[in-house]
Amino acid sequence: MTEMDRKGLSKMGARASDLPISWLMEKSLERPSIVSLAAGFTDNASLPVAFTREVVEQVLGNNLRGQKALQYGTTRGDDRLRSLISTQINSIDHETGATPISPAEIVITHGSQQFLYLFCEMMLDEGDVVIVEDPTYFVMLGLLENRGVEVRGVPINTQGVDIGALDQLLHSLKADGKISRLKFFYAVTYFQNPSGLTTPASNKLEVLDLLEKFESSAGHRLYYLEDAAYMHLGFMGHPMPTALSFEKHRGRIVFSSTFSKPYATGLRVGYGILPDDLVNPILFIKTNHDFGTSNFLQALMVTIIETGRYDQHLTVLRQRYADKCRMLDDAMRIHFPDWATWQVPDGGLYIWVQLPDHMDTSLNGAIFQAAFEKEVLYVPGGLCFARQPGAGDQNAHHRATLRLSYGGASEDAIRLGAQRLGDALKEFVPG
Repeated sequence: MTEMDRKGLSKMGARASDLPISWLMEKSLERPSIVSLAAGFTDNASLPVAFTREVVEQVLGNNLRGQKALQYGTTRGDDRLRSLISTQINSIDHETGATPISPAEIVITHGSQQFLYLFCEMMLDEGDVVIVEDPTYFVMLGLLENRGVEVRGVPINTQGVDIGALDQLLHSLKADGKISRLKFFYAVTYFQNPSGLTTPASNKLEVLDLLEKFESSAGHRLYYLEDAAYMHLGFMGHPMPTALSFEKHRGRIVFSSTFSKPYATGLRVGYGILPDDLVNPILFIKTNHDFGTSNFLQALMVTIIETGRYDQHLTVLRQRYADKCRMLDDAMRIHFPDWATWQVPDGGLYIWVQLPDHMDTSLNGAIFQAAFEKEVLYVPGGLCFARQPGAGDQNAHHRATLRLSYGGASEDAIRLGAQRLGDALKEFVPG
């Protein structure tokens, strides 16, 4: 797009640019011989085609039920589906003794990505501040940056968010007079995209306590946005409690999840759980988007859950991803140089790889070009870090990381991709 073309756009429209993942997907489509360990697709072989066909026939088999499913629904979402979601979440948090979630707190969306967008539209003005984990879900980074938001990152490790670094950042925002522009903290808490890490409950509580501590300085509530898109994809089954289980912080917790990742990404049904005072504002915005999530898709999800097919599929999928994760790890151990390190996740779709600090995995770097020539793709880790004010490009440590996905690749592609990437990495000398 030329500068002349951009002049007629809004500020947000003018800032819009293609996401790197779009380029990666285009390359894999242009060259079928390329093995993509980049895209976070779900497992194609286990998509529940037969189950879903039966469900479609059940929903449309009765004329009255079919007519209802093919008509408009409410903006808030199907009553029965919201009730089933509340039952799911309350089952996860039951042992904590938390007050049960009510269906009235739940809004159904076209995937969790739509909920994230709606929440940002409701909360953020240009120049506001959002704190994220470093690294974090890079599509969310693009969403925030496109809105003209200042994104500040806090390092994470196996114990969760670095609390000392978060405390220091909050004090810095207060000293700089920016604390009033801070709106929320965003965290992908289960088998994180991209790192594969899961946030311990104790760490969620520490973050929430810090947000509460700085609310008087901000002059408004500071929200904790928990993105639990991968919550049901733990290899061991039952998820750990959500942030919603912390009773005293319920009013500052916003929760997002989806049925797309654990059932089928083609069924774009997600949801958000919000404090009472945020429900009507987000419903107003959603009305302007679509008048409500597809009633037909919601009817399918209700039947999928009520018939037990959802839980049955989850059992299969968890084992499938556990096997594919182990397969990728085994292949990496065989083919990768010993100076590449990673931690095997307990769920989700991703393995995060750390290389020596001087190495550059970026799209324009020599490592990516070598991998591309050997016909294998990965996601450069630098895309997953917030661009800190005044820091210029990502620092060396960020550029020396990469994300691999075992979700969508076949078993043969996983082995071949690890071999090709390992061969590419061996062309470079650490130190």
